Amino acid sequence: MAYPKNPDGTIAQQYAINRISTCLLKSKTNKAALNLSKEIELAVPRGYAIRESMPKHFSIFETDSLEHAIALVENELLDATIGLCQIGNMPISLSPPFNHLEAVFPPLEMSFGFMAFSEQFYQQHPELSWKVWRASQLINLDTLYSEYLRSQPSQMDKQ
Repeated sequence: MAYPKNPDGTIAQQYAINRISTCLLKSKTNKAALNLSKEIELAVPRGYAIRESMPKHFSIFETDSLEHAIALVENELLDATIGLCQIGNMPISLSPPFNHLEAVFPPLEMSFGFMAFSEQFYQQHPELSWKVWRASQLINLDTLYSEYLRSQPSQMDKQ
């Protein structure tokens, strides 16, 4: 696949079409501040890839499910779990099953999404590829995401 790249060959993050951030999520009732430079006992569902990128001083407790990880944190048996906390520049509101947790900023990790073309298409149409990548930056993803959230039925509408 062909991605927008800088002259040095690295992917040009300024052309990302989305940015998703993952934060520590702690219990709303736990008033203790989490110090990211100290040991944190973290509940992580088995198989989550972020586990490998956690600081070495975090103690990782693998759970069999997301629900189990959340329960351990809600009951303050462990300090935190991990979850989506921000899309673009917008912090998100945590909904069930995360609604008893709160995000700890700054994010631990950011993932970038890019529009990619096949190598064959890019080789045949490099100017068009760059035109599309540049045009994609004209979309205000924060506004788009806000409008999407406003269009969704509220939790009260679903009951």
